[in-house]
Amino acid sequence: MTSKQQFGTSWRLVADAVRLGLGDSPDFSIDDGQIRCSVSTVRRLDVVAAAGGVGCSHLASRLSVLLANRRQSKVLGVDAAGGELTRLTRAQPRQLAEEMPARSGDGARRMHPEVSVNLVVEATNALMTGRGGLRVIQPEVKSNVVRPSDWRQSVDPVLRFFDVVVTDWGRRYPGIDFEAALDGARAVALVCRSDRGSLEQAVSIASAFPDHRVVVCSIDVDAIGPKAAQVASDWGEAPVVYVPYVPNPATSVPPFPARQALIRVASLMMRLAAGAKGGEL
Repeated sequence: MTSKQQFGTSWRLVADAVRLGLGDSPDFSIDDGQIRCSVSTVRRLDVVAAAGGVGCSHLASRLSVLLANRRQSKVLGVDAAGGELTRLTRAQPRQLAEEMPARSGDGARRMHPEVSVNLVVEATNALMTGRGGLRVIQPEVKSNVVRPSDWRQSVDPVLRFFDVVVTDWGRRYPGIDFEAALDGARAVALVCRSDRGSLEQAVSIASAFPDHRVVVCSIDVDAIGPKAAQVASDWGEAPVVYVPYVPNPATSVPPFPARQALIRVASLMMRLAAGAKGGEL
């Protein structure tokens, strides 16, 4: 890393500390480094729940905006849960004329001569833009539920233009569409409530995943506190993160405990996506 790049990284850390508050995490610089790290291939991060009303879209919206804010490369949010990610990130269509480059010099060079629309700007301008510069896409569906085939048909054409893709799957049913939806994910955030029973079910599901690529996210929608999540984290089956519930995810900056937890989730998922196993975190 050159001195100029080091200065740029240090300046971004200071800017985030001023904007978000000091002490975001006990290992702030380590977590931040994991979130900002460069990647050689697309990191697909999936957010899913095995029950409804647990805050899945709440976490997905916060996670995707956090990554979009802290990474220099573009981050794509995939709304596969009925429009909640779009609403919570305030994603809106873009005007095509905003970023269309002049067709001269390097801007006119095509990556694939046989493809009519293949410049990065042209390929992504049709996507919606949400908070933090997050790009958002809603897969076209052939039924009431977004299926993995719908995801691939809508996302695959633009996938190569992004380093990180966060998908909000909402509720999926183990043994029916849960496994199929997550096929191909580099890391998974499995969202559950904060009670003991919900955590036991989530940890059991997480332990069945190959290579332990799951972070169990205990969203405190019932305001019962972190005790059960603290106990579950000692079981060693998968990383468990307690996340305080913020009723209004559209709030620009969440309270400190929620912000700290979200940074931790993002850091863990990027590490899992890079090849680390849950038992090593």
